[in-house]
Amino acid sequence: MKKRYIFILSMMIFSAIFAQEKTFYLKSGDKVSGTITSETDDTYVVTTSFGSVTIQKTDIIQKKEETFYLKSGDEVSGIITTDTDSTYVVKAAFGLVTIQKADLMPKKVVGFQDSFGSIDYYQMGYDQAEKDIKAGDWDEDKGISIASGVGNIFFLGAGSLADAARGVNVPDNNEVSQNGKSEYEAGYKKRIKEGRLQTSSITCVVAVIGSIFFLLIIPSLG
Repeated sequence: MKKRYIFILSMMIFSAIFAQEKTFYLKSGDKVSGTITSETDDTYVVTTSFGSVTIQKTDIIQKKEETFYLKSGDEVSGIITTDTDSTYVVKAAFGLVTIQKADLMPKKVVGFQDSFGSIDYYQMGYDQAEKDIKAGDWDEDKGISIASGVGNIFFLGAGSLADAARGVNVPDNNEVSQNGKSEYEAGYKKRIKEGRLQTSSITCVVAVIGSIFFLLIIPSLG
C-alpha cells in the first residue's frame, strides 16, 4: 500500500512538472510558450495555444547573462534573445542591443578575463612579431639589415644607424581592441628592431672577420 502511494505521489510530481507552462526562446528569434507534454534527449514536445510543437533542444537559447567584449573596447552584458549567423540581440539593462559577431573580441584574446587591463598587449605584439619572423614574413627586411651590416665596414657604423631609423609597418590584427592597439604596435616594433640590430651586428662581425682572414690569406698565396 505504501509503495502504491509513493508511486502515485511520484506521478503527481512528474505531471506537475510537465504541466507548468514554459517559455522557450529560440535562436531564430521566435518565442514559444506552452506546456511540455513529452521530452526526449533531443527534443521537447510542447502544447501551445495554436497546437503541438516539437522543439529541438539545440535551437533553444539558454537564458543566462553573458558579457560581450567588443573590439572598440566597450563591453555589453545581458541575455541573448536572438542568435543569427551574423548577430546577437542582447537584452541589456538599458534595453535591446544588436551586436555584430564580427565586432566581438575572440575569447582566446580576451582570455576569459573580466577586464581589458589584464591583457598584456605589448607582449602580444612582441610575440606576434616573433611568429611572423619565423614564418618568413620579414625575410626581405632581414636582407636590408644584412646589407646595412656590410655597410658598417665602409661607413663606420652608419649602416646600423640607417637601419635603426627605418620605420616598422605593423600588420593589422583584428583581434586587438582600439584600447590596446598602441601597446600592441609598440611590442611588435620592439621585436622587429631587435632583430634588425642583431642581424646587422652579426653581419658586420662576420664581414670584419672575413676581411681580416682574406687579407691574411692573400699574402701567403703570393
